[in-house]
Amino acid sequence: MSRGATEERIGTSDERPADESVLSRSTRPWAVRYGTAVAAAILALLIQNLLVPVFGVSPDASPFMVFFATVMVAAWFGGLGPGLLATGLSTLFSWYYSLAPQYSFDIGSFAQGLRLAVFVAEGVIISLLAQALHSTRRGARSKALESRVRARQQEAVVELGQRALAHTDLGDLMQNAVGSIAEVLDIEYAKVLELLPGGEELLVRAGVGWKEGVVGRATVNANRDAQAGYTLLSDEPVVVEDLRYEQRFRGHPLLREHGVVSGMTVIIRPGGRPFGILGAHTRERKAFTEDDVNFLRAVANVLAAAIERERAEEKQRFLADTGALLSSSLDYRTTLASVARLAVPTLADWCAVYVLEDGSVERLAVEPPDPEKVVQALKLQERYPPDPESPGGVYSVLRTGRPEFYPEITDEMLEATALDEEHLDLLREIGFTSVIVVPMIVRGRTLGAVSLVSAESGRKYDEADLDLANELALRAALAVDNARLYEEAQREIAEREWTQAELRSSRDELRVILEGVADGVTAQDHTGRIIYANEAAARMIGYPSGQATASCRTSPTQRRPLGSSCSRLKARGLRKSCKALSTRSGVPPRGCATRSTTCAWRRNETARSPSWSSPWCAGTGRGRQAAR
Repeated sequence: MSRGATEERIGTSDERPADESVLSRSTRPWAVRYGTAVAAAILALLIQNLLVPVFGVSPDASPFMVFFATVMVAAWFGGLGPGLLATGLSTLFSWYYSLAPQYSFDIGSFAQGLRLAVFVAEGVIISLLAQALHSTRRGARSKALESRVRARQQEAVVELGQRALAHTDLGDLMQNAVGSIAEVLDIEYAKVLELLPGGEELLVRAGVGWKEGVVGRATVNANRDAQAGYTLLSDEPVVVEDLRYEQRFRGHPLLREHGVVSGMTVIIRPGGRPFGILGAHTRERKAFTEDDVNFLRAVANVLAAAIERERAEEKQRFLADTGALLSSSLDYRTTLASVARLAVPTLADWCAVYVLEDGSVERLAVEPPDPEKVVQALKLQERYPPDPESPGGVYSVLRTGRPEFYPEITDEMLEATALDEEHLDLLREIGFTSVIVVPMIVRGRTLGAVSLVSAESGRKYDEADLDLANELALRAALAVDNARLYEEAQREIAEREWTQAELRSSRDELRVILEGVADGVTAQDHTGRIIYANEAAARMIGYPSGQATASCRTSPTQRRPLGSSCSRLKARGLRKSCKALSTRSGVPPRGCATRSTTCAWRRNETARSPSWSSPWCAGTGRGRQAAR
């Protein structure tokens, strides 16, 4: 974006503060100041020569009358130097043209010399007083100007902070920031550099004053040879007064082709990690003050806070998407694979999910973005499978339930891990830079592990990434646990339904068998109530159907509980046969079981009165005894 566009967007004013204009008048060129002193002395000489004849006095009477005004004017206009120059010229002019003897530099008497010495001393004092006045006024004006500049800088920071709080797009916020810097510091160029993955280059993310095609495309080396890279390595603000004579680093071609002479750069550090560089540059030699550096730091802090907030919101969105994905299905194998795909590239370049199944480890997903990386991962897994007894890695996390965090994978670590040269070459080819392995724990049990790997992006994990990985693993563990609980519940329901179906089938088969026999069969509960009677038993008793028999508690003839006589006989300890009682009462005897009894009788159809053959009874409870 051009400078003109920035001024149009932000708003500029050609009016300078009054104190600034006064201060600029006090720094006049030396030729003007000293020339004014000479001219004033000559003019005073002319006026002195004109006034002497008018007043009719001797030139020696008042030789310094006009020259005092000359010294005061020269000292007020030019300061100490011009005042002293005017004092010296006035002394010479008075000495030569006014003091006796005239037109000579001879001192006629001690009094004449004393008069000259007093005039010189008074001129010096006047010049010193004028200089002190100038210094005081200049200091006051300078402080007032610094206060105005500082107030403008603070207003710019506050305005930028308000825009950041208003959830402005991060790109727009950066562009507003560089425009505000250029306007407040009155410079031509400002930029935001973003550190690219790998840490080797910085991208011009936002800028003002640069040529077309620079913003969003141009890159700057992040090494010590460039000012931006030097700032990253030194970890402090860097101020350059004249890039042409800079000894600490060489100016980047981007700065040189834009004619940059002076500049300053600070680090943008959200969450303690360098995001990039904020820079301000000008084509004129300029000595940036401490207030200017603090202003640039304040803007960098506002950008860092906005970047950190955006990252936090992005992580929250990721967790929300993960939760929705995990709750969308009870097939945890499918959902975990989807979560691994979601984690790439938001959190990692590689994401693997491992689940414990019946004591064995099953890898459900490996999601690198590049298909060639998938082949490399499978090759690494096949040729060099993880050792279950290794002190580190996935198996160690599964055994201990503690996460493992490697912020930076060095070549020495790869050499210590590799089993042979081929293994080391494969590890280097994949290019691990940072690794996090976290356990999936729920209800005190470790269900699996999630592995996040940074490779080609060059990203290095920190504690915030570890916390996010733990949260991801916890949600994945809850999904796996819920899915397994659901599977167990479904299995128990299926088993119960199968058992009930088998019981119904057995009951139906028994019912068919009992309905087909000629003997009467009944089943009674522990109270003596008939709960089942086949059709033969119903006809023998005199009921229309077996269902009608089971629904009646009393004998159709006696209107008393069926088989109560048998119960009383047993209670009395008598061992008489139930046959006689059955013949007399026409009621089939009841078995003496504790809970329920099934009895069968055979009716004597040839007898004159209904009678029953000796029954057999089978009780379902303990202490069964057949009635005889």
